[in-house]
Amino acid sequence: GGVGKTTLARRLYEDSSIASHFDKRAWVVASQNHDKLQILTDLLISMRGCVDSDTQEDQLAEKLYQNMMRQRYFVVMDDIWSVEAWDSVKACFPNNGNGSRVLLTTRSSEVATIIGSKDDFSHQMQLLEEGESWNLFHEKIGKSLGSEFDMIGRQIVEKCKGFPLA
Repeated sequence: GGVGKTTLARRLYEDSSIASHFDKRAWVVASQNHDKLQILTDLLISMRGCVDSDTQEDQLAEKLYQNMMRQRYFVVMDDIWSVEAWDSVKACFPNNGNGSRVLLTTRSSEVATIIGSKDDFSHQMQLLEEGESWNLFHEKIGKSLGSEFDMIGRQIVEKCKGFPLA
């Protein structure tokens, strides 16, 4: 991790033109130890605000499906580690043919390839070049603090090896 997948997805999710384009939006973190019940619960809470704690998994799946039916939705499933995590919930997303979108982030190229859409709308994140890393570092630090700081800063940037969050 650390190349900015979640940051890019979050920027898209929060973009006002994207937000206004969709009727429903939801954000859920799938994580390494995915739990279908938790993912469904988190998706419903993100869209509707509340879920009864005693609701069964199949009821949650049906509620989610019904909640998104005939709606243009944008769902971000962040940090998908396995194909099984996606397979366990994909049937909950109706294909309304109305421009709804599900955006998945994953650190696994294998998962991305297997899950990939038929139209292959995927984006492979790249590490930053040294110049880009230095510009980002300098932007975050702010004003220049002198040549000694620049020398130390460049060593830090080099050690980060292009990872923007390192």
